[in-house]
Amino acid sequence: MPCREYEKIKCTIAAIDFVRQVSKKYNASLIARIRRIIRRRARSISELLAHRAALVVLRFAPNVANMKIGPISKTRVVSNSKGVVGLREQNKLEKRQRIRAAAADLFKRRGYTAATMRQIAQKAHVGIGTLFNYAEDKRDLVFLIFNDELAALTAAALREPQPDDTLAEQVIAVFRLHYRYFATNPVLSRILLQELTFYSTGKQAEAFLQIRQGLIDGIEQLVQTVQSERRILSKEPAAFIARHFFFVYSAAVRSWIVSARPDPEVGLADLKRLLALQIKGLSPADPPKRAPRR
Repeated sequence: MPCREYEKIKCTIAAIDFVRQVSKKYNASLIARIRRIIRRRARSISELLAHRAALVVLRFAPNVANMKIGPISKTRVVSNSKGVVGLREQNKLEKRQRIRAAAADLFKRRGYTAATMRQIAQKAHVGIGTLFNYAEDKRDLVFLIFNDELAALTAAALREPQPDDTLAEQVIAVFRLHYRYFATNPVLSRILLQELTFYSTGKQAEAFLQIRQGLIDGIEQLVQTVQSERRILSKEPAAFIARHFFFVYSAAVRSWIVSARPDPEVGLADLKRLLALQIKGLSPADPPKRAPRR
């Protein structure tokens, strides 16, 4: 039996089993709880199938009151308005996830240029107007796909540097996770790295710019620390040095990602050489003495 059909059967069984256990008094605030219970009953089903199972429950058991199911013995009843708000927020999150998944799939299979907003809306099962509520254009959609993951990636990357390492090693530690992340999906990563240049407007722009600035601020803190310990002697502001490091990384990662099979270790080795050159400088020799002019 195909896996998808098996999951649908499990989902249906979970919904029917739940219906048999509920009473005939309904409170709209329990919708979120219904979903949690169904997910608990059939953990392996996809989120979308779990959502459909919840709708089945509500259709056939429109009156649900205090429930006592499985390990849950008490139900905290809240106002109907809060329950409705919770449902609306959940629906928004689910639409957002469907849009992200649809855009990522079509960009990867058909290419960024060929995929259209209407095709993405159709695949996500939302209206074209709804899609524009989440992203103004295809470039905005790219950042809708990546922003959440980039935020988590940046937070994790800034925890990587070790205080006893050299500044170059600390900066490499920050960017190592980025190279490894981009290497897992080079097709979409190329689109992201291509489209982020001059990206400053759009529904997703503010979130992306905050993520990028957070990364630069984290590098600035590393620079401030080694400056205070006199491990580097440059008098340039830490913020300026951090921007310089980021600009070198931005160019290096774009040059690396265009290869047919981008190897993160190869990219990191190249970045390490660039940063070493930046930190050590070109060590210019003393200019030759010129004969005095007559």
